Amino acid sequence: MIVPSREEFLTGCEEFEKHDKRDAMYKVATFLVSYFWDKPPAIPTIADGLGVLLLTWNQAFYRYGIFEFDKLEECISNNRQMIESFKSRNLSSLSNGDDGSIKNLFRQFLYALQIDSMRFSNENKKKYTKKHLEDLLDKWKIRYGATSLEAIYESIKGNAKIKDAIEFVMGTKKEYIQLTISKLADAERESLESTKLIMKSPVAVAKALHLLAPNFFPLWDGKIARAYRCYYNDRPAEKYVSFCKITKTMVEKLRNCVSRQDKTAVKMIDEYNYSKYTQKWI
Repeated sequence: MIVPSREEFLTGCEEFEKHDKRDAMYKVATFLVSYFWDKPPAIPTIADGLGVLLLTWNQAFYRYGIFEFDKLEECISNNRQMIESFKSRNLSSLSNGDDGSIKNLFRQFLYALQIDSMRFSNENKKKYTKKHLEDLLDKWKIRYGATSLEAIYESIKGNAKIKDAIEFVMGTKKEYIQLTISKLADAERESLESTKLIMKSPVAVAKALHLLAPNFFPLWDGKIARAYRCYYNDRPAEKYVSFCKITKTMVEKLRNCVSRQDKTAVKMIDEYNYSKYTQKWI
């Protein structure tokens, strides 16, 4: 790992502030999460605060569908004690004894932040194609002989375990089948969640964890993870633990460069990483 010089590090942070105006969403989300953390359950919730950042900073992922806010709120509630323990700590206190807790937390948020509403169309060749839908239907052991999306929908809409979760949408320019995972019957939902058809985002998880414990959990994206040899295409929870340890080393070596009162060292390191590896502004 190459730790940047003080000059390069501060230049990266300056370039981030100059070019990336989405930081306003970070400030708003940070305030909302902090404000509602000790408040009784209400509307808006902590999940709403996280959503402010996730649906803007991670828009490229969630354009395919959105996560289920209730599931995210439940995940936060179930792990509140663990989150509070990390919230009160600085990343410099990270030890090998934290590995299991971080992995467990990461995996639960990976599930909570997965896309809940999916669209299958003939036009979207990159992610959700007709082939994906056919694979999904085969897994449910549904027999059909249709070739169009509308015919496929007509053949499955009577299935009591699925019908509440699917909708056929036909517009003037495109048509698609929309599937809402949380509305599936339990067996079908569990079967689907065991596959790789549901999109999950390790990037969204890091963003959520950082907002919940901003002095401890670092942020990343695909280019940053690759730069530090922690790319998350396989075993993302383990890769995130490795990235936490790398970031801890950077926090310790760059502590004299961090003098801002309005930003944590972890956030400033992300700004440098984003400027250097994601956007290549430096």
